[in-house]
Amino acid sequence: MNISINNISAEQIGESLEFEGKIIKVEDSTPLVIKGSYKCLDCMETYTVINNKINDKYTPDVCLDCGSNKIKFMPNQSKYIDSQELLVEDTEDFVDKYSRKRKPRIIKCVVYGNDVNQHIENDNVIINGVLNVTIKKEMFIEVTDINLLENI
Repeated sequence: MNISINNISAEQIGESLEFEGKIIKVEDSTPLVIKGSYKCLDCMETYTVINNKINDKYTPDVCLDCGSNKIKFMPNQSKYIDSQELLVEDTEDFVDKYSRKRKPRIIKCVVYGNDVNQHIENDNVIINGVLNVTIKKEMFIEVTDINLLENI
């Protein structure tokens, strides 16, 4: 669905969206654990936790086998992917229901893999992705495709 950033709402969480915008901030790239390996220091059991990308700080609180809270992350046995956050602003001003002109809305977009470190501030882009929400209730776009548009 092609939409304006100004019109993105919680009702669309889980839907695929397409929109144009201007990148106003590019964060540093970071590794994202997609498959974390952990070892319990009490029962010595090892196990893997799949990360759904919504919360990249996910670590189990207790051992899945014995319930101990003595868990060690095993970085060399885990799998990672590059990720990067972009703040993207709508290219048009927002007009509220009272016909007042407002600043364009901004949405956080997260790119992965080959799309990391490919864009800079002031790039005009077209983004395809899925509207998602973190456990802190912050909406963001999990980008599936991003393409550079001619600068306006």
